[in-house]
Amino acid sequence: MSGTQSQTLSPGTYCGTIRVTGNASLTFEAGLFVLNGAALVFNGQATVSGVDVSFYLTENSGMSDNITISGGANVSLSAPSDGPLPGVLFYQDRAAPSNVTHRFTGNAEMDFDGVMYFPNQAVQFSGNSELEDSEAVIIADTVSFTGNTEVELETEPDPANPLLAEASLVE
Repeated sequence: MSGTQSQTLSPGTYCGTIRVTGNASLTFEAGLFVLNGAALVFNGQATVSGVDVSFYLTENSGMSDNITISGGANVSLSAPSDGPLPGVLFYQDRAAPSNVTHRFTGNAEMDFDGVMYFPNQAVQFSGNSELEDSEAVIIADTVSFTGNTEVELETEPDPANPLLAEASLVE
């Protein structure tokens, strides 16, 4: 979707790319979104939000089935405190291919609350991207921060999410 469209998506299984561009806005209803060989692409001043949402990336993903947030997109997503993936915002199946990179770039502004779990894939923050006021834990094969990336994590743990009790950088 693009332009000035506005849409709400319900939880379920998605097999095609969820793409939001231009000044379009998308709201995810609370629940589990299964991305079965599908991607999330938010760019070009898009506005995306969701409270109590989890995204499960299946083993059927390929190189183009990644999360890409760029081009001035403004994205605010928070994980649920209960349900099938409590405290988890993004969960990549361990059987998914390792040649996938999730990109948060190009003046994107993000507020993520929850665990971002990509155990055998790469996560890249670059190009003036901002992860602000977030209660996020990033678990990935590799994580890179380049090009004036700004990361501001909350220092007080969220009592509703025991998975976010303490954050640290581990190499």
